[in-house]
Amino acid sequence: MSLRSFCELVVRLHGQPFSLTGRPYLHQIYNSTDKNIVIRASRQVEKSTFLANRIIYDCHRNRGIRILFVSPRQEQAELFSRDRLQATILESPILSRLLWPKSRPMPVRDICFPNGSRVYVRPAFHSADGVRGISADEIFIDEFQDVAPGQLPVMQETLSHSATARTVLTGTPKLIDNHLEAAFTRSTANEWRIPCDNCPELALLDERVLGLTSLVCAACGAALDVQRGYWLPRNPHSEWGQGYWINHLMASWLNVADVLARRSTYDPIRFRNEVLGLAVHLGDHIVTREELEACCDAYPTANRISDVPLVSRRGIIAGIDWGGGVDSATVLAVGYVTPGNRSFNFCRFDRWGPRAEPEDTCRQIAVLCNQLGVRGIAADGGGNGSVYNRLLLRAMGRLVPFWAIHYSAADQEPIANGDLTQWTVNRTASIGTLFMRIKLGQIRFPRVADSGSFLDEIASEVVQYDDLSRSFKYMRTPGQRDDALHACNYAHVLALRTVRAHH
Repeated sequence: MSLRSFCELVVRLHGQPFSLTGRPYLHQIYNSTDKNIVIRASRQVEKSTFLANRIIYDCHRNRGIRILFVSPRQEQAELFSRDRLQATILESPILSRLLWPKSRPMPVRDICFPNGSRVYVRPAFHSADGVRGISADEIFIDEFQDVAPGQLPVMQETLSHSATARTVLTGTPKLIDNHLEAAFTRSTANEWRIPCDNCPELALLDERVLGLTSLVCAACGAALDVQRGYWLPRNPHSEWGQGYWINHLMASWLNVADVLARRSTYDPIRFRNEVLGLAVHLGDHIVTREELEACCDAYPTANRISDVPLVSRRGIIAGIDWGGGVDSATVLAVGYVTPGNRSFNFCRFDRWGPRAEPEDTCRQIAVLCNQLGVRGIAADGGGNGSVYNRLLLRAMGRLVPFWAIHYSAADQEPIANGDLTQWTVNRTASIGTLFMRIKLGQIRFPRVADSGSFLDEIASEVVQYDDLSRSFKYMRTPGQRDDALHACNYAHVLALRTVRAHH
């Protein structure tokens, strides 16, 4: 009995029979008998379900088989064991009778089935030391992109005495030079291609096929039917094994509206990794000067509230990045939400040099904010901001809602602190959201002649990778400034919060 037939006969998911109906891209994967398989995939596309099904099938079919399952972290490995392996076995009357007909709880780390088959569950974030001493016939590695680099050969040593050695790798891409991407490149690298009925194009499922209501051919604009697709290998003569690229555009439970909603809220890296299942290049500029100029309209810099459209005057917001030291300048960015389409329009930028006198700078910013009728201020809360924010609030001569922003790796709810509100904001996520809205044209700037060098400070940001946390962050190009970027980001996060509060 094939894996697919076995799963559709005995596996139950949430009380319902397992089925690959509407998932033609999974048929070849479930039928594969290759010794090496790599699945490069978006988040939540049933790759963990495949791993659990494959492990259970092999344990039942091959008495005495030894399987090693690896995740980067211990909690991830144990979660898979409990919520995938155990749940799949215990929720199925047939599987529980075949594999675990006992009243005692099923262990999490080392599972020994009545037929002698074993599953070892181990983490390998820092190293593969935890798998040493295990002898296995198959290795299944989930979230392979986050497993310690260079450790796959060490883990494959566990297969050295097996006549049926198999390695299955799954994960969500991050960097082009990540070991997941390297394995996919060595494989057949199968891509799901969709024939166009209107032209000879074989459409590739990336951002170019996203239409307003359906997937469309990038060459001619005709609608595409993802169910008619088929796997086309990029490297048909690969001797390593089979590789598959799965993303949200082929998932039957998602539609284009769902994907477009993710694109409007995810940062560009997260959208590329977790929705499209594609890697990014380290050091890439997130937005280009050309993309920023495309967001510039014909209106000049605003000097007073009368220069702002009447319908937007109640929602004018200022963002401030405080300067100091040798190179860092203070930048003021003022903007407003456009009712109806919810775009955020910046209407004024100003800059004060690193050696500008703080009290003079605060007085000048206060004058500008009052002339423009600013209703809320979001400013850098760390460093010089801990002093300058109160100086500015005093100089305003009126009580204005004021958020002191602190960057961190996670969001926290704002906390009142006298006349200020302290607010911890996820640095990478917030900047990424601003970048994505720029790419979608939902951020607008004054004419190019007035926005000029401020645009360069937004375009200076590049992708960097933190090896310690194995995550991305945005950093300025060495030798360039990014003060305007942070001023814009502070204003934008406050604008988003304000809009959400009213809807």
